[in-house]
Amino acid sequence: MIKYFTTLCIIGCSLTGRSQFLTQQADGKGTIPLPLNGLGLSVDPGKTDVSLGVNNYAAVINKDKHFLMGANLSVKSSSGLGSLFKSGDIVPDGNLLAFAGYHHSNEGKLLRDFSKSDYQQLKDAYYQELRERSLALRQSVKSGGRMAGLLIEDKELRSKTLQQLEINLDTLDANKVIPYLKSYKAEGAPKAFLDAFTVSFTKDIDVYKEQVKQVKELYLKNLQEKYDAFREKRVPIHFAVFAMGGINARSFTRYLGTNATALAKSFQDTLFRGGNFGIGMNLQVRNFWLGLTYTYVAGDNFSDLSSKAYTLRTTDTNSNQTLISEKAITAYGGKYAKVENNLLNIDLAGEFRLGDTSRLLIDLYCRANLFSRDTSYLRNTTNLGAGFYFIGRTKFIGGLYVELPDINNNIQKTKPLSEQSLRSPLQRLSFGIVTKFNLSSLFNWSGPAPKVDG
Repeated sequence: MIKYFTTLCIIGCSLTGRSQFLTQQADGKGTIPLPLNGLGLSVDPGKTDVSLGVNNYAAVINKDKHFLMGANLSVKSSSGLGSLFKSGDIVPDGNLLAFAGYHHSNEGKLLRDFSKSDYQQLKDAYYQELRERSLALRQSVKSGGRMAGLLIEDKELRSKTLQQLEINLDTLDANKVIPYLKSYKAEGAPKAFLDAFTVSFTKDIDVYKEQVKQVKELYLKNLQEKYDAFREKRVPIHFAVFAMGGINARSFTRYLGTNATALAKSFQDTLFRGGNFGIGMNLQVRNFWLGLTYTYVAGDNFSDLSSKAYTLRTTDTNSNQTLISEKAITAYGGKYAKVENNLLNIDLAGEFRLGDTSRLLIDLYCRANLFSRDTSYLRNTTNLGAGFYFIGRTKFIGGLYVELPDINNNIQKTKPLSEQSLRSPLQRLSFGIVTKFNLSSLFNWSGPAPKVDG
Protein backbone atom coordinates (compact mmCIF):
# COMPACT_ATOMS: atom_id res chain seq x y z
CA MET A 1 0.00 0.00 0.00
CA ILE A 2 1.34 3.39 -0.93
CA LYS A 3 2.04 5.57 2.10
CA TYR A 4 0.87 9.17 1.96
CA PHE A 5 0.75 11.74 4.70
CA THR A 6 -0.77 15.20 4.57
CA THR A 7 1.02 18.18 6.06
CA LEU A 8 -0.94 21.38 6.56
CA CYS A 9 1.58 24.22 6.45
CA ILE A 10 -0.02 27.03 8.41
CA ILE A 11 1.90 30.11 7.31
CA GLY A 12 0.96 32.93 9.70
CA CYS A 13 2.35 36.40 9.81
CA SER A 14 2.96 37.66 13.36
CA LEU A 15 6.68 37.98 13.06
CA THR A 16 9.65 38.87 15.15
CA GLY A 17 13.13 40.26 14.97
CA ARG A 18 14.64 41.93 11.96
CA SER A 19 15.38 38.99 9.69
CA GLN A 20 14.19 39.57 6.16
CA PHE A 21 11.64 42.32 6.71
CA LEU A 22 8.29 41.93 5.08
CA THR A 23 7.85 45.64 4.48
CA GLN A 24 10.25 48.43 3.66
CA GLN A 25 10.18 52.17 3.26
CA ALA A 26 12.55 55.08 2.73
CA ASP A 27 14.86 54.25 5.65
CA GLY A 28 14.82 50.51 4.99
CA LYS A 29 13.40 49.66 8.42
CA GLY A 30 10.36 47.64 9.37
CA THR A 31 8.87 45.82 12.34
CA ILE A 32 7.41 42.80 10.52
CA PRO A 33 9.97 40.34 9.13
CA LEU A 34 9.45 37.31 6.91
CA PRO A 35 9.44 33.81 8.40
CA LEU A 36 12.33 31.90 6.92
CA ASN A 37 13.03 28.21 6.69
CA GLY A 38 16.74 28.62 6.41
CA LEU A 39 18.40 31.59 4.72
CA GLY A 40 16.77 34.72 3.32
CA LEU A 41 18.10 37.50 1.12
CA SER A 42 16.64 40.94 0.48
CA VAL A 43 17.91 43.47 -2.04
CA ASP A 44 17.05 47.16 -2.44
CA PRO A 45 18.77 48.54 -5.56
CA GLY A 46 17.82 52.11 -4.67
CA LYS A 47 19.75 51.91 -1.41
CA THR A 48 22.40 49.42 -2.59
CA ASP A 49 21.34 47.35 0.39
CA VAL A 50 21.78 43.60 0.75
CA SER A 51 20.55 41.73 3.83
CA LEU A 52 21.04 38.14 4.87
CA GLY A 53 18.69 36.81 7.51
CA VAL A 54 18.04 33.54 9.29
CA ASN A 55 15.45 32.62 11.92
CA ASN A 56 13.41 29.67 13.10
CA TYR A 57 9.99 31.22 12.63
CA ALA A 58 8.84 28.97 9.80
CA ALA A 59 9.64 25.94 11.96
CA VAL A 60 7.54 27.06 14.92
CA ILE A 61 4.69 28.94 13.30
CA ASN A 62 2.23 26.05 13.71
CA LYS A 63 3.11 25.47 17.35
CA ASP A 64 1.01 26.91 20.14
CA LYS A 65 3.99 28.16 22.14
CA HIS A 66 7.63 28.37 21.21
CA PHE A 67 10.82 30.37 21.67
CA LEU A 68 12.13 32.32 18.69
CA MET A 69 15.62 33.28 17.66
CA GLY A 70 17.39 34.64 14.63
CA ALA A 71 19.90 37.08 13.23
CA ASN A 72 20.23 39.53 10.35
CA LEU A 73 23.37 40.82 8.63
CA SER A 74 22.96 43.90 6.45
CA VAL A 75 25.62 45.58 4.31
CA LYS A 76 25.20 48.55 2.02
CA SER A 77 26.70 51.70 0.58
CA SER A 78 25.28 54.64 2.50
CA SER A 79 26.02 56.94 -0.41
CA GLY A 80 23.97 54.89 -2.90
CA LEU A 81 25.11 54.17 -6.44
CA GLY A 82 25.87 57.71 -7.51
CA SER A 83 29.34 58.09 -6.02
CA LEU A 84 30.24 54.57 -7.05
CA PHE A 85 29.73 55.37 -10.73
CA LYS A 86 31.17 58.89 -10.57
CA SER A 87 34.30 58.33 -8.54
CA GLY A 88 34.44 54.67 -7.62
CA ASP A 89 33.93 55.55 -3.95
CA ILE A 90 31.45 53.90 -1.63
CA VAL A 91 30.55 54.38 2.02
CA PRO A 92 30.46 50.88 3.50
CA ASP A 93 27.83 50.42 6.19
CA GLY A 94 27.28 47.15 8.05
CA ASN A 95 24.80 46.02 10.69
CA LEU A 96 24.53 42.78 12.65
CA LEU A 97 21.34 42.27 14.66
CA ALA A 98 20.18 39.28 16.70
CA PHE A 99 16.83 38.64 18.37
CA ALA A 100 15.22 36.20 20.77
CA GLY A 101 11.61 36.04 21.88
CA TYR A 102 8.50 34.09 22.65
CA HIS A 103 5.64 33.27 20.27
CA HIS A 104 2.09 32.17 21.05
CA SER A 105 -0.54 31.16 18.50
CA ASN A 106 -3.84 29.32 18.17
CA GLU A 107 -2.90 27.88 14.76
CA GLY A 108 -2.06 24.49 16.27
CA LYS A 109 -5.49 24.28 17.90
CA LEU A 110 -7.18 25.29 14.64
CA LEU A 111 -5.31 22.55 12.83
CA ARG A 112 -6.30 19.96 15.44
CA ASP A 113 -9.93 21.08 15.27
CA PHE A 114 -9.88 20.88 11.50
CA SER A 115 -8.50 17.33 11.60
CA LYS A 116 -11.61 16.30 13.55
CA SER A 117 -14.02 17.84 11.04
CA ASP A 118 -14.67 17.18 7.32
CA TYR A 119 -10.93 16.80 6.76
CA GLN A 120 -10.95 13.13 7.78
CA GLN A 121 -13.77 12.32 5.35
CA LEU A 122 -11.96 14.11 2.54
CA LYS A 123 -8.69 12.31 3.34
CA ASP A 124 -10.41 8.91 3.43
CA ALA A 125 -11.94 9.56 0.01
CA TYR A 126 -8.51 10.56 -1.30
CA TYR A 127 -6.85 7.38 -0.05
CA GLN A 128 -9.67 5.27 -1.47
CA GLU A 129 -9.17 6.88 -4.87
CA LEU A 130 -5.45 6.09 -4.69
CA ARG A 131 -6.17 2.47 -3.82
CA GLU A 132 -8.50 2.18 -6.80
CA ARG A 133 -5.85 3.66 -9.10
CA SER A 134 -3.29 1.21 -7.72
CA LEU A 135 -5.67 -1.72 -8.26
CA ALA A 136 -6.32 -0.57 -11.83
CA LEU A 137 -2.55 -0.44 -12.43
CA ARG A 138 -2.12 -4.02 -11.21
CA GLN A 139 -4.99 -5.29 -13.38
CA SER A 140 -3.66 -3.51 -16.46
CA VAL A 141 -0.15 -4.90 -15.86
CA LYS A 142 -1.55 -8.42 -15.45
CA SER A 143 -3.45 -8.09 -18.72
CA GLY A 144 -0.33 -6.88 -20.50
CA GLY A 145 1.62 -9.76 -19.02
CA ARG A 146 -0.86 -12.30 -20.36
CA MET A 147 -0.62 -10.79 -23.83
CA ALA A 148 3.18 -10.77 -23.74
CA GLY A 149 3.14 -14.31 -22.31
CA LEU A 150 1.93 -15.64 -25.66
CA LEU A 151 5.53 -15.13 -26.79
CA ILE A 152 6.64 -17.88 -24.37
CA GLU A 153 6.22 -21.09 -26.38
CA ASP A 154 6.77 -23.46 -23.41
CA LYS A 155 3.30 -23.65 -21.85
CA GLU A 156 4.60 -24.81 -18.47
CA LEU A 157 7.14 -21.94 -18.33
CA ARG A 158 4.45 -19.49 -19.48
CA SER A 159 2.05 -20.62 -16.73
CA LYS A 160 4.74 -20.51 -14.06
CA THR A 161 5.97 -17.05 -15.15
CA LEU A 162 2.52 -15.43 -15.29
CA GLN A 163 1.39 -17.08 -12.06
CA GLN A 164 4.42 -15.76 -10.17
CA LEU A 165 3.93 -12.29 -11.71
CA GLU A 166 0.31 -12.08 -10.56
CA ILE A 167 1.12 -13.34 -7.06
CA ASN A 168 3.79 -10.66 -6.67
CA LEU A 169 1.49 -7.93 -7.95
CA ASP A 170 -1.24 -8.97 -5.51
CA THR A 171 1.00 -9.18 -2.45
CA LEU A 172 3.34 -6.23 -2.89
CA ASP A 173 2.65 -2.92 -1.17
CA ALA A 174 1.42 -0.28 -3.58
CA ASN A 175 4.62 1.78 -3.25
CA LYS A 176 6.72 -1.26 -4.26
CA VAL A 177 4.85 -2.21 -7.44
CA ILE A 178 6.60 0.24 -9.75
CA PRO A 179 10.15 -0.53 -8.45
CA TYR A 180 9.35 -4.24 -8.83
CA LEU A 181 8.27 -3.81 -12.45
CA LYS A 182 11.28 -1.64 -13.35
CA SER A 183 13.64 -4.36 -12.10
CA TYR A 184 11.48 -7.26 -13.35
CA LYS A 185 13.24 -10.38 -14.54
CA ALA A 186 11.66 -13.73 -15.45
CA GLU A 187 14.01 -16.69 -15.19
CA GLY A 188 14.09 -18.71 -18.40
CA ALA A 189 11.67 -16.40 -20.26
CA PRO A 190 12.74 -15.35 -23.76
CA LYS A 191 13.92 -11.80 -24.47
CA ALA A 192 10.94 -11.21 -26.77
CA PHE A 193 8.59 -11.64 -23.78
CA LEU A 194 10.59 -9.28 -21.57
CA ASP A 195 10.74 -6.63 -24.30
CA ALA A 196 7.02 -6.78 -25.04
CA PHE A 197 6.07 -6.85 -21.35
CA THR A 198 8.39 -3.88 -20.59
CA VAL A 199 6.74 -1.77 -23.29
CA SER A 200 3.33 -2.71 -21.93
CA PHE A 201 3.90 -1.94 -18.23
CA THR A 202 5.87 1.24 -19.04
CA LYS A 203 2.74 2.65 -20.67
CA ASP A 204 0.66 1.49 -17.70
CA ILE A 205 3.01 3.22 -15.26
CA ASP A 206 2.86 6.51 -17.23
CA VAL A 207 -0.94 6.42 -17.21
CA TYR A 208 -0.96 5.63 -13.48
CA LYS A 209 1.40 8.49 -12.61
CA GLU A 210 -0.70 10.98 -14.55
CA GLN A 211 -3.87 9.76 -12.82
CA VAL A 212 -2.26 10.01 -9.38
CA LYS A 213 -1.07 13.52 -10.19
CA GLN A 214 -4.62 14.57 -11.09
CA VAL A 215 -6.01 12.93 -7.95
CA LYS A 216 -3.48 14.79 -5.79
CA GLU A 217 -4.19 18.15 -7.45
CA LEU A 218 -7.92 17.74 -6.94
CA TYR A 219 -7.40 16.68 -3.34
CA LEU A 220 -5.19 19.66 -2.59
CA LYS A 221 -7.70 22.02 -4.18
CA ASN A 222 -10.58 20.56 -2.16
CA LEU A 223 -8.48 20.49 1.01
CA GLN A 224 -7.48 24.14 0.62
CA GLU A 225 -11.08 25.19 -0.02
CA LYS A 226 -12.34 23.31 3.02
CA TYR A 227 -9.64 24.72 5.26
CA ASP A 228 -10.21 28.26 3.99
CA ALA A 229 -13.91 27.88 4.76
CA PHE A 230 -13.05 26.43 8.17
CA ARG A 231 -10.76 29.35 9.04
CA GLU A 232 -13.30 31.93 7.86
CA LYS A 233 -15.44 30.98 10.84
CA ARG A 234 -12.54 31.31 13.27
CA VAL A 235 -10.02 33.98 14.20
CA PRO A 236 -6.35 32.97 13.72
CA ILE A 237 -4.18 34.87 16.19
CA HIS A 238 -0.42 35.14 16.58
CA PHE A 239 1.36 37.11 19.27
CA ALA A 240 5.09 37.51 19.84
CA VAL A 241 7.32 39.53 22.13
CA PHE A 242 11.06 39.73 21.66
CA ALA A 243 14.28 41.49 22.56
CA MET A 244 16.88 42.47 20.00
CA GLY A 245 20.35 43.91 19.98
CA GLY A 246 23.21 44.43 17.61
CA ILE A 247 26.23 46.36 16.44
CA ASN A 248 26.87 48.47 13.36
CA ALA A 249 29.81 50.21 11.74
CA ARG A 250 30.41 52.74 8.97
CA SER A 251 33.52 54.08 7.26
CA PHE A 252 33.46 57.43 5.45
CA THR A 253 35.51 60.55 4.70
CA ARG A 254 34.71 63.85 6.40
CA TYR A 255 35.42 67.31 4.97
CA LEU A 256 36.83 69.41 7.83
CA GLY A 257 37.10 72.68 5.93
CA THR A 258 39.90 74.00 3.75
CA ASN A 259 43.34 73.61 5.29
CA ALA A 260 45.37 76.35 3.61
CA THR A 261 48.75 74.87 4.54
CA ALA A 262 48.02 71.31 3.39
CA LEU A 263 44.90 70.72 1.34
CA ALA A 264 45.10 66.94 1.88
CA LYS A 265 44.49 67.58 5.59
CA SER A 266 41.10 69.03 4.75
CA PHE A 267 39.79 65.45 4.77
CA GLN A 268 39.65 62.89 7.54
CA ASP A 269 38.87 59.20 7.32
CA THR A 270 36.29 58.36 9.98
CA LEU A 271 35.24 54.98 11.34
CA PHE A 272 32.02 54.87 13.33
CA ARG A 273 31.06 51.98 15.61
CA GLY A 274 27.79 51.82 17.48
CA GLY A 275 25.12 49.53 18.79
CA ASN A 276 21.49 49.19 19.76
CA PHE A 277 19.20 47.27 22.06
CA GLY A 278 15.43 47.17 22.15
CA ILE A 279 12.18 45.31 22.64
CA GLY A 280 9.26 44.66 20.33
CA MET A 281 5.98 42.92 19.78
CA ASN A 282 3.96 41.59 16.86
CA LEU A 283 0.26 40.83 16.79
CA GLN A 284 -1.67 39.19 13.95
CA VAL A 285 -5.46 38.86 13.86
CA ARG A 286 -6.65 37.19 10.66
CA ASN A 287 -4.93 39.08 7.82
CA PHE A 288 -4.00 42.17 9.78
CA TRP A 289 -0.76 42.83 11.66
CA LEU A 290 0.49 45.28 14.23
CA GLY A 291 4.24 45.52 14.73
CA LEU A 292 6.06 47.70 17.24
CA THR A 293 9.69 48.09 18.29
CA TYR A 294 11.32 50.51 20.72
CA THR A 295 15.10 50.72 20.66
CA TYR A 296 17.97 52.51 22.35
CA VAL A 297 20.63 53.48 19.78
CA ALA A 298 24.22 54.53 20.25
CA GLY A 299 24.44 56.23 16.86
CA ASP A 300 25.52 59.39 15.08
CA ASN A 301 24.13 62.11 12.84
CA PHE A 302 25.62 60.78 9.59
CA SER A 303 22.23 61.07 7.84
CA ASP A 304 22.34 64.86 8.33
CA LEU A 305 25.69 65.28 6.58
CA SER A 306 25.85 66.27 2.93
CA SER A 307 28.25 64.66 0.48
CA LYS A 308 30.27 66.44 -2.18
CA ALA A 309 32.76 65.26 -4.78
CA TYR A 310 36.23 66.82 -4.62
CA THR A 311 39.31 66.52 -6.81
CA LEU A 312 42.70 66.83 -5.13
CA ARG A 313 45.45 67.74 -7.64
CA THR A 314 49.13 67.29 -6.83
CA THR A 315 51.91 68.80 -8.95
CA ASP A 316 55.51 67.55 -8.88
CA THR A 317 58.16 69.51 -10.81
CA ASN A 318 61.57 68.16 -11.77
CA SER A 319 63.85 70.26 -14.00
CA ASN A 320 61.65 71.27 -16.91
CA GLN A 321 59.10 68.48 -16.36
CA THR A 322 55.81 68.63 -14.45
CA LEU A 323 53.82 65.63 -13.17
CA ILE A 324 50.21 66.27 -12.22
CA SER A 325 48.15 63.63 -10.39
CA GLU A 326 44.49 63.77 -9.42
CA LYS A 327 42.53 62.00 -6.72
CA ALA A 328 38.72 61.96 -6.60
CA ILE A 329 37.31 62.17 -3.07
CA THR A 330 33.72 61.93 -1.93
CA ALA A 331 33.55 63.61 1.47
CA TYR A 332 30.81 64.57 3.90
CA GLY A 333 30.63 68.06 5.27
CA GLY A 334 28.80 69.51 8.26
CA LYS A 335 28.81 69.16 12.03
CA TYR A 336 29.35 65.56 13.03
CA ALA A 337 29.09 63.78 16.38
CA LYS A 338 28.12 60.51 17.97
CA VAL A 339 24.68 60.90 19.53
CA GLU A 340 22.48 58.55 21.51
CA ASN A 341 18.73 58.48 20.90
CA ASN A 342 15.69 56.21 20.90
CA LEU A 343 13.73 54.82 17.95
CA LEU A 344 10.05 53.98 17.80
CA ASN A 345 8.85 51.94 14.79
CA ILE A 346 5.19 51.08 14.24
CA ASP A 347 3.58 49.13 11.38
CA LEU A 348 -0.10 48.49 10.74
CA ALA A 349 -0.48 46.14 7.76
CA GLY A 350 -3.32 44.37 5.99
CA GLU A 351 -3.41 41.79 3.21
CA PHE A 352 -6.03 41.83 0.47
CA ARG A 353 -6.76 39.38 -2.34
CA LEU A 354 -6.36 40.61 -5.90
CA GLY A 355 -7.08 37.21 -7.47
CA ASP A 356 -6.64 33.51 -6.92
CA THR A 357 -2.84 33.75 -6.82
CA SER A 358 -2.04 37.42 -6.18
CA ARG A 359 -2.18 39.57 -3.07
CA LEU A 360 -1.77 43.21 -2.14
CA LEU A 361 -0.19 44.11 1.19
CA ILE A 362 -0.73 47.65 2.46
CA ASP A 363 1.47 48.87 5.30
CA LEU A 364 0.95 52.14 7.20
CA TYR A 365 4.03 52.97 9.23
CA CYS A 366 5.57 55.46 11.61
CA ARG A 367 9.32 55.92 12.17
CA ALA A 368 10.25 58.24 15.03
CA ASN A 369 13.65 59.38 16.34
CA LEU A 370 13.05 60.34 19.98
CA PHE A 371 14.93 61.76 22.95
CA SER A 372 18.08 62.80 21.13
CA ARG A 373 20.80 63.43 23.72
CA ASP A 374 22.09 66.37 21.66
CA THR A 375 19.53 68.02 19.39
CA SER A 376 22.13 70.41 17.99
CA TYR A 377 23.55 67.41 16.11
CA LEU A 378 20.62 64.98 15.85
CA ARG A 379 17.06 66.29 15.72
CA ASN A 380 13.97 64.49 16.91
CA THR A 381 11.95 63.59 13.82
CA THR A 382 8.88 61.57 12.90
CA ASN A 383 8.27 60.07 9.45
CA LEU A 384 4.90 58.74 8.29
CA GLY A 385 4.37 56.61 5.20
CA ALA A 386 2.50 53.89 3.37
CA GLY A 387 3.87 50.91 1.47
CA PHE A 388 2.12 48.88 -1.22
CA TYR A 389 3.50 45.39 -1.93
CA PHE A 390 2.41 42.86 -4.53
CA ILE A 391 2.78 39.12 -4.11
CA GLY A 392 2.12 36.79 -7.04
CA ARG A 393 2.53 33.26 -8.28
CA THR A 394 6.09 34.01 -9.43
CA LYS A 395 7.29 34.24 -5.80
CA PHE A 396 8.44 37.81 -6.37
CA ILE A 397 7.70 40.50 -3.81
CA GLY A 398 7.85 44.02 -5.09
CA GLY A 399 6.17 47.31 -4.40
CA LEU A 400 6.46 50.99 -3.74
CA TYR A 401 6.19 53.39 -0.85
CA VAL A 402 5.26 57.02 -0.28
CA GLU A 403 6.60 58.85 2.76
CA LEU A 404 6.30 62.20 4.48
CA PRO A 405 9.62 62.78 6.27
CA ASP A 406 9.98 64.97 9.37
CA ILE A 407 6.31 65.85 9.64
CA ASN A 408 6.97 68.78 12.01
CA ASN A 409 9.82 70.26 9.93
CA ASN A 410 12.12 70.05 12.97
CA ILE A 411 15.26 69.92 10.83
CA GLN A 412 14.37 73.02 8.83
CA LYS A 413 13.31 74.96 11.91
CA THR A 414 16.79 74.65 13.43
CA LYS A 415 18.36 76.46 10.45
CA PRO A 416 18.71 80.25 10.22
CA LEU A 417 15.58 81.95 8.90
CA SER A 418 17.32 82.85 5.64
CA GLU A 419 18.11 79.18 4.98
CA GLN A 420 14.83 77.61 6.06
CA SER A 421 12.64 75.91 3.44
CA LEU A 422 9.32 75.20 5.16
CA ARG A 423 7.35 73.44 2.45
CA SER A 424 3.87 71.96 2.64
CA PRO A 425 3.51 68.20 3.28
CA LEU A 426 2.57 67.50 -0.35
CA GLN A 427 5.77 69.18 -1.54
CA ARG A 428 7.91 67.03 0.76
CA LEU A 429 6.55 63.59 -0.12
CA SER A 430 9.13 61.05 -1.22
CA PHE A 431 8.54 57.91 -3.30
CA GLY A 432 10.48 54.71 -3.78
CA ILE A 433 10.42 51.26 -5.36
CA VAL A 434 11.17 48.17 -3.30
CA THR A 435 12.24 44.74 -4.54
CA LYS A 436 12.62 41.64 -2.40
CA PHE A 437 14.00 38.19 -3.09
CA ASN A 438 13.91 35.17 -0.77
CA LEU A 439 16.14 32.16 -1.37
CA SER A 440 14.16 29.56 0.57
CA SER A 441 10.58 30.47 1.37
CA LEU A 442 7.97 33.16 0.94
CA PHE A 443 4.65 33.84 2.50
CA ASN A 444 1.74 31.80 1.29
CA TRP A 445 -0.69 34.69 1.35
CA SER A 446 -3.68 32.47 0.49
CA GLY A 447 -3.42 30.98 3.96
CA PRO A 448 -2.42 27.40 4.83
CA ALA A 449 -0.89 25.42 1.99
CA PRO A 450 -1.82 21.73 2.16
CA LYS A 451 0.87 19.51 0.75
CA VAL A 452 0.85 15.80 -0.04
CA ASP A 453 4.08 13.84 0.11
CA GLY A 454 4.28 10.27 -1.09
